[in-house]
Amino acid sequence: MEHVRLNGHPVKRLPNNVNVSVEFVEGESMCLNMDMSGICISTGSACSSTSLEASHVLLALGLDPVNAHGSLRFTLENGPPKRK
Repeated sequence: MEHVRLNGHPVKRLPNNVNVSVEFVEGESMCLNMDMSGICISTGSACSSTSLEASHVLLALGLDPVNAHGSLRFTLENGPPKRK
């Protein structure tokens, strides 16, 4: 897809996790729009999920801070959702 970049290795990765960056769009706004459609995603990487700073992992992968802030993390769980 144009303006979408896969972050991380294309093959050597967890089978249930994908992180992409979308140019020209803030990750937080995409996250809110997906949530309104019933899709739960996160911005950045798992290790930076509580910070507003650009993920140090994504920066180490070569992303600039602007594209790191435009990243989305999709994680699929096995089985039905757990009840609290």
